[in-house]
Amino acid sequence: MNGQKSLHPHASPRERSGEAETGGSTSGRTSQWSDYIHVLLDRGHASRCAIYSKRGQQWAASGPDFAVGKKQFRAIMQGFQDAAELRCVGLQLADVSFTLTRLANRNCMMIGRCAATGSGCIIYKCRRCVVIATHEDAVQPGACFSGMEKLGDFLVDRGY
Repeated sequence: MNGQKSLHPHASPRERSGEAETGGSTSGRTSQWSDYIHVLLDRGHASRCAIYSKRGQQWAASGPDFAVGKKQFRAIMQGFQDAAELRCVGLQLADVSFTLTRLANRNCMMIGRCAATGSGCIIYKCRRCVVIATHEDAVQPGACFSGMEKLGDFLVDRGY
């Protein structure tokens, strides 16, 4: 694989004691989810990233400063059904406001842009989890989109 890490550094987290159903709270399981985040960060696809259960429980994050509040998480999940509200009020991720620019990939991906900083966000809704990433203006949006799409597709293929 030309020396690059794979987007799936280990076996699926599901293969380790049904973590998705419980939210994955042991350090070994949390480490598994963190590995996915670190691959995105190490490749430069994202600046910050987090993985949540579809109920809004954070499974892993790139740092303590990157979190999505319960109200905003519910708005994001509702936005996958009807994006009208998010198009009006925008997305709030870790104290940064993003304008929802489009839904992509069979409406399982949200793409947003911050007018003030030029940074962007991409959210991928899998079957059982949601991956949220932001990228700085210097990062090509296509690189973040591609990395998130690969990770999201990988997780979906494994039942997440």
